[in-house]
Amino acid sequence: AGRPKIQLTTLEQDTIRLTFHLLLKDKIYPTLENLLSALLAQEPDFPIRSRMSLHRQLKLIGFKYRQTKKANVLMDATAFQAQRAVYFRKLDELRSSKAVLYYHDETWMNRNEEKTVIWFDNEGFGRLRNSEGKGQRLAISGLISLSGFHLRLLDMFKCDKVHSVDSKYFVEWMETTTSTLRAEHGKATPIAISIDNAT
Repeated sequence: AGRPKIQLTTLEQDTIRLTFHLLLKDKIYPTLENLLSALLAQEPDFPIRSRMSLHRQLKLIGFKYRQTKKANVLMDATAFQAQRAVYFRKLDELRSSKAVLYYHDETWMNRNEEKTVIWFDNEGFGRLRNSEGKGQRLAISGLISLSGFHLRLLDMFKCDKVHSVDSKYFVEWMETTTSTLRAEHGKATPIAISIDNAT
């Protein structure tokens, strides 16, 4: 009756989602080929082994495949392909050494930011803020791994619209971060942090 259908666990589905977004973060198109290569590089025993199976699973967990605006992009240029190859080779080396991998990124939001469409109860409650204006701008810096966000190391602080973290602040945060991770994982465990290369 044909091959048995692949039933992914919630963790395996989340691994696909995380890998998809990590590729985007690194400015790599998450094509079936790129996504499958990345999945198998980090999890050699991952149950999905073909692009057809991956295509099916992506649709099952809510991804849609549709045309983007027609714009010239350089992400498939030879230089980018070479850079990707180096990146994935380094990831393979880290995983072979049983390193614990974390990915760092930073974003900004306004303190009073809210959804534009939300549920209200019959008394009109449901809105998280009742004041006008977006409020103070907050910078958010944190680490994520296959286990999710590392909440103890999540850093939020006030900033302005043109804010960028200065090197002194970032180095101090990273020193605290690495000390915490070392205490959690022990002296013998290799730990690697992939830092967003934003300008």
